[in-house]
Amino acid sequence: MILIIDTSHDDSFRIGVARPNGSLIRSSLVQERRVQSERLLPEIKTVLAAAQGALRNVQGIIVAIGPGGFTSLRAGISTANALSYGLQIPIVGMLGMAEMPLEELTKRGAAQLRKQKSRTPVQPQYGRPPTITTPRKHLGE
Repeated sequence: MILIIDTSHDDSFRIGVARPNGSLIRSSLVQERRVQSERLLPEIKTVLAAAQGALRNVQGIIVAIGPGGFTSLRAGISTANALSYGLQIPIVGMLGMAEMPLEELTKRGAAQLRKQKSRTPVQPQYGRPPTITTPRKHLGE
C-alpha cells in the first residue's frame, strides 16, 4: 500500500491509500480549518482501516511539499517523514498536489516511488518566505 498525505491547504487536507501500481483504494477529505495537527494521524488510521490495511502494510509515502501554508505543510511533511523513518519505507515529495486529482497524483507518485526507493526526508517548498510573525519595531524607531 501507498499512503498519500496532502496538507497543503489551511482549510482542508486529503489522505489516500493506493496500491503499489498507483490505483487509488480509499481516500478522505477533511474540510476543517487548521486541524491538521489534531486530525491527521487519526484520519490516516481511519483511511487505512477502511482500506483493510494498517501502518505495517504501507510500502511508501507520497506527500505534498508545496506550495501551501507554513503550518499545514509542516504538519503533513513532519508526519510523513516520521512514518518513513519509523517504518523504513521510501518517501517522495510532490509539488502542486492541491490542484491535482488524487487519482492522477497517486499514479505519478507511485511511479516516482518505484524509481526512487529513497528514505531521504523531504523538505517543504512554501512558495514564499514564511510570515509567522510581524516584525517588531525596535526601541527608538
